[in-house]
Amino acid sequence: MELQAEDLVKVYRHRPVVDHLSFELQPGVTGLIGRNGAGKSTLLKMLATVLPPTRGRVRYGPWQSPRDLSAIRHRLGYLPQLFGLYDYQTGLEFLTYACALKGVAPWRAAREEAARLLEVVGLDPSSATRLGRYSGGMRQRVALAQSLIQEPELLILDEPGAGLDPEERTRILSVVSLIAGHGRLLLSTHAIADLEQLADRVLVMHEGRVVAEGSPLEIARRAAGRVHLLTMPVGLWTRIAPTWTTRRAGPGTPLVANVQLVGEVVRVRVLAETIPLDGIEAVSEEPGLADGYLALTGLSGIGDTA
Repeated sequence: MELQAEDLVKVYRHRPVVDHLSFELQPGVTGLIGRNGAGKSTLLKMLATVLPPTRGRVRYGPWQSPRDLSAIRHRLGYLPQLFGLYDYQTGLEFLTYACALKGVAPWRAAREEAARLLEVVGLDPSSATRLGRYSGGMRQRVALAQSLIQEPELLILDEPGAGLDPEERTRILSVVSLIAGHGRLLLSTHAIADLEQLADRVLVMHEGRVVAEGSPLEIARRAAGRVHLLTMPVGLWTRIAPTWTTRRAGPGTPLVANVQLVGEVVRVRVLAETIPLDGIEAVSEEPGLADGYLALTGLSGIGDTA
């Protein structure tokens, strides 16, 4: 199902959280990245028909919200960042109920679909354990399963791996990768490394707007020639860190992408037009998606050419 957002605006308390945003969702996996407060979750809620826009519209193939909500929701799956479960139900009971609400009938068919989805996300349909006793990762997998009811043509996932340990996050991403080849999937996450593996395209959101879109490689190239790995004594880093890491750094201050302590030295990956310090070991690095994102959204001026 095609999705096209046209001049979307959402205003809260006279402040635009989503600000005249337009894009077309391509087939495959599209990643959505941006700082906390950039408007990502608000955008996803509007695309999922949970929240009406203040202005603008969204087209879903031949349908338009809010006029065709029933047809749209029948073809759409959505996993919000916070998803409530009924703790007194088993996974099978909850998903059977969710399937019935989504229009799967009769009840026997809803139960069969629920059992299938539990197996898809790696859970036992026959388990009598109540959801209240599930681990965080298991609960997240149940929540993901409900978004897959009736194999939606459009799937919207808001931080599906948030708060999970590495093993559970890997399980969630494995399921996402399996379903990625069907229809269109929009995935919002702070785990940028995951998008380098999964995403066909990436939307970079900043202050309510999409400031760039393209393949992970195209976004990475926004930082080409400006990524440096600096190795310095711990004492030197301690002196300059308050200036380099502040969110109010002035133009020309390096953007710090990563800091690693190795024995008595610190390795700092930065974005800067030139090597920012004399007399230290400095190596130019190939940019990754995280570097491109930082170049586009950094506050010290390096992203002004985006």
